[in-house]
Amino acid sequence: TGMDLFVIENGKVIQGGLVADLNIGPRQTQTLTLPIKANYKEGKEYFLNVYYRLKTAEPFLEKGYEIAYEQLALAGMPKGNTYADVKKTLNVTKNEDKAIVKGADFNITFDLKKGILTSYNVKGQELLTAGPKPGFYRAPTDNDIGAGLNTKLRMWRNVYDDPSNDIQTSVTSTPNSAQITITSNLLKGDEKTIQVFTISADGTIKVDNQFKAVKGNYKSLMRIGNDLQLNNNYGNIQWYGRGPGENYIDRKTASLIGNYKSTVDEQYFPYARPQESGNKTDVRWVSFTNKQGKGLRFEFTDHLLSFNALPYTVEDLDPEAEKKQYHSGELVKRNQIFVHMDLQQLGVQGIDSWGSMPLIQYQIPFKDYAYSYYIKPVK
Repeated sequence: TGMDLFVIENGKVIQGGLVADLNIGPRQTQTLTLPIKANYKEGKEYFLNVYYRLKTAEPFLEKGYEIAYEQLALAGMPKGNTYADVKKTLNVTKNEDKAIVKGADFNITFDLKKGILTSYNVKGQELLTAGPKPGFYRAPTDNDIGAGLNTKLRMWRNVYDDPSNDIQTSVTSTPNSAQITITSNLLKGDEKTIQVFTISADGTIKVDNQFKAVKGNYKSLMRIGNDLQLNNNYGNIQWYGRGPGENYIDRKTASLIGNYKSTVDEQYFPYARPQESGNKTDVRWVSFTNKQGKGLRFEFTDHLLSFNALPYTVEDLDPEAEKKQYHSGELVKRNQIFVHMDLQQLGVQGIDSWGSMPLIQYQIPFKDYAYSYYIKPVK
């Protein structure tokens, strides 16, 4: 076989090489000198992508056919983004129902009764129409249904929207920043969520999430993250993380870390039964833009992100507890983009075809969690 080599810097190819004469027998090892140069820069991360290809044609396989690939970490670590103080001014207004933060070219509105951001408008364009709000549920997969999770974990679906939740808010500001804190007691006080939105004068939002397991005995969560709704015009996606196809915490190593482009309409895989689809893990940043290249960018800070973005709601993809029978071809796309921006999603299991929970390291136990990220306008 031959071996193609590519050095990746922050998701982009910067070097290439070839080992043409690779002839190693089964269970043998060989030391190779690779035709690449090590020139690593501070603050960047590097990977070596290796592809093994046939040097000559074989029955049913043409010359150059890729028979295996691997990605090896060379140097550097993903570096979380930090907050930059912007010397501009903000205007913050508040009443019992709403808080509105205005900058030179943006408006951000919070519904203080429901405890949710309801509008993020930049230069007259509505980008976010709801969220980020705490989310703990996903559309059940076939394996989830086999394990009974569509009923056992159903209490987490739309739990943040329960009108009986006790929601408390506070609004503080300085001349060039604003902070909105939303605290909600869920499941009659068993779970507590604290979201802190720090808004800078350039329109950047830092979202700090805390999830506290107060009391109760719950087997697991399906997700630990945030739900958002984006304007449908911002359907071009670019991300630096694992791809290009869907990947999950227990099904990800075949998806290489890189810089990828796609669209929201390409994210859903039409499984026979509608279900969770299109997730991406180990994400450093992801942007959603329109045809003019304007939109929003999400950047990790302390933990790598997991995201998916679909033209369907969780409810559209959920067969409900009674496991109703319908098919992906019956789905109707909505005029919004429904995004999960998560710390983690439950593994997709499949260890015994169906019926079992994921391995313990891929579950999300009921305990305290915290993570944060930035939302930045792409102007």
